[in-house]
Amino acid sequence: MRILTIVLSLLIFFQGKSQFITGDELIKSAYQDISVMGIEQQGSFLKEGTWSMPWFNNLQLNAKNNTLVYGREQYGVRINATNPFEVINNKKYFQAQQSLNSITRKRLFKEAVRNRYLLLLSYAETENFAQLRKKQEALILKMLQI
Repeated sequence: MRILTIVLSLLIFFQGKSQFITGDELIKSAYQDISVMGIEQQGSFLKEGTWSMPWFNNLQLNAKNNTLVYGREQYGVRINATNPFEVINNKKYFQAQQSLNSITRKRLFKEAVRNRYLLLLSYAETENFAQLRKKQEALILKMLQI
C-alpha cells in the first residue's frame, strides 16, 4: 500500500515533462489503470463468436477402391456431431464468464478510484499539516520576539 501511495503521489506531481496533474485528471486516470485494462482486454477476447464451439467435431471424406474390380470405387462421409447440450452449456459458461468479467471490471475500477481519492485526501491532509506547522513556527517566532 505504501508503494502504491508513493507511485500515485508521483503521478500527482509529474505527468509527462514536469507538468502538474489536477485532481480531476488523477481520478480520470482510473480508466487507464493496469488492472482495469487487463479485465477489459479479457472481455474483448470473449466477445461473441471467439469462444463458440463448432456443431461438428469431425468431418471425414473417405474414398476406397476395390483393386479386384475395375471402376468400383466407394465413397463415404462421416460426420461426428457435437453434443447439443455441450454447445448450449458452453455458451452459458462463457456468458457467465463475461458477466463475471464485467462485475470484476466494475469492482477494480471502483477500487482504483477509491485509491486515487485516498491519495488526494492524504495529500490534502499533508498540505494542511504543513500549513499548520508553518503557522505554529510563525507563532513561536512571534512569541520569542516578545
